Amino acid sequence: MSITVVRRTGLIGTILKMTIKINGERVAKIANGQKLEMVIPNNVVQICVTQSGVKSNTIEVKDGERVQIKSNKWSNRIYVLYYIIFITGLFTSNSLYKSIALLVILLLGFILLFIVNAFQLTILDDETTI
Repeated sequence: MSITVVRRTGLIGTILKMTIKINGERVAKIANGQKLEMVIPNNVVQICVTQSGVKSNTIEVKDGERVQIKSNKWSNRIYVLYYIIFITGLFTSNSLYKSIALLVILLLGFILLFIVNAFQLTILDDETTI
């Protein structure tokens, strides 16, 4: 019994590998662009991924299915906004603006960690090439 997992997350999180969890247990790590064949303990398992505290949705996967990991469009937008505010805050001399930027960065970090699934798992159909 096995499944195939492919990661296509683009620039978001490229530097770090993701941890794949099956039925809540950490079983493997996957890099961006990597395809991984994994042995599963049962015919049906629950799978999710995490990376530095951010998470994906959890889906049910059956023996022989193929799973794709992609970045969530909302998390991509939050990351872009996060870095724009961060860089702008670095180059400003106004302490009020720096304080506001820090608060917004903390709020966006909270949203990424606890509210939004930064990554989206989907089951690929038979016609999709990986």
